[in-house]
Amino acid sequence: MISVRSFLSFPLSKKDTFLHILLIAMTIIVAFNANGTMKETGKLVASLQLVFIISHLSHYKGLQALANLYKKHNLILWFALLWLVSSTLSTLYATLFEHLAHSQIRTTIYRETFVIVHVLFILSCSSFLLNAGIQVSSYFKVFGFCLLAILLYYSWLINMEPPRTADEWFRSPPLFRHIREVGWFAAIGFAFSTNQYLSATSCKRFDANNIFWASVAIASLSLILWTGGRAVIFSAFVCLCLLLARNFHRSPIAIRTALRLALMVVCSLLIAKSLTVAEWNGLDRILGTTYSITTTTPGQVSADSLTTGRAHMWSAALNAVKDNPLLGLGPNGYSRILPRLYGMQPHNIVVQVLVEWGVIGALLITPIGLFLIIRCIKILFKSENADLVSASLVVLILSLNSFFSGTLFYSYPVFFFCLALSACLAFPPPEASKQKSFKPRLKTATPSPYMP
Repeated sequence: MISVRSFLSFPLSKKDTFLHILLIAMTIIVAFNANGTMKETGKLVASLQLVFIISHLSHYKGLQALANLYKKHNLILWFALLWLVSSTLSTLYATLFEHLAHSQIRTTIYRETFVIVHVLFILSCSSFLLNAGIQVSSYFKVFGFCLLAILLYYSWLINMEPPRTADEWFRSPPLFRHIREVGWFAAIGFAFSTNQYLSATSCKRFDANNIFWASVAIASLSLILWTGGRAVIFSAFVCLCLLLARNFHRSPIAIRTALRLALMVVCSLLIAKSLTVAEWNGLDRILGTTYSITTTTPGQVSADSLTTGRAHMWSAALNAVKDNPLLGLGPNGYSRILPRLYGMQPHNIVVQVLVEWGVIGALLITPIGLFLIIRCIKILFKSENADLVSASLVVLILSLNSFFSGTLFYSYPVFFFCLALSACLAFPPPEASKQKSFKPRLKTATPSPYMP
């Protein structure tokens, strides 16, 4: 049985318990409040993160994670500070010289503020995880229960009150603003739960924890297939490939792992098929797109049709940046490009960075991104801790998906990205942990479960 004690990871100090319960509450609130407008959801997530940051500062008397990061990676920190200066200049340029309306100025300032709050939350959360010795799986376990509840709720709605038109749930599904956002949440749950299931200590039998993670993985993949999004299905496929590569890297014989993954995929396909009520559901859309491409003459297939209009969005955004290539158009700059196809963001993280912060900001943030990706890949293939490996998978899958969607633009997937990234940054990479032990600076801190 999965007890409340496994969530709270006692013993903790009273202040650590408060921060721990606060993170659990934030996970639940974000999971079930993704249907508001971009500004409403951004304010909600940023407000919750600010409460955590302030509570953490009052407890630990400073950002210890910032000091640890500077000690180990001072070059990366300087890049981050220079990027912060550059992004601030982009914001000032947009608000002072772009002749924006008052509402656009407020949105621009909000967007820059949200980015800064996300960065501070990562530092605070990584410091808290390190000093309190909390396993990040506690929060993703809560998120897993939320995903199971969402799947059960959708199943009940489809059977009791199915959507009247195909567009009804595509544009505004229950609990979300768009059907693709369901896929983002499911991708987070799938990346974390699949590795937790495969890494369970009781490999030869099912215990409660193993059954739970298997259920979350099947439910997440069912939602991914049900939404029919090509980018998120591709991300799930890459996640499976990375897990198989990790398994083969550690052990040449991985027949048991392959069979488990195959069984999960079959179960997910059956569930997704039972919930199919529209042409955009399930693999029908993927098969339809593949058929239309193969039956169309090569000259009639364009990049815009293959990317569902994204190529036009990227072209329009990059052409608009030419007006101010060094500093870009400022935060939320894509929404001010006219004419544009649709959306509030260009569905590509590289184009988004260039539009918002220009060439200077892109050059400064690129080393930071490469550092984080390399660190997560090292954890994925070298770490023995299932929690860190699962967190690195979440970071990698959301990063990959951000090249085709807005997973690193909207606040609710960014919240879970920050949570997973905090765990990856809190502890030294595997090769460093073999050389010397990494102890928390606070004498009263509980030893971390991540450390050998």
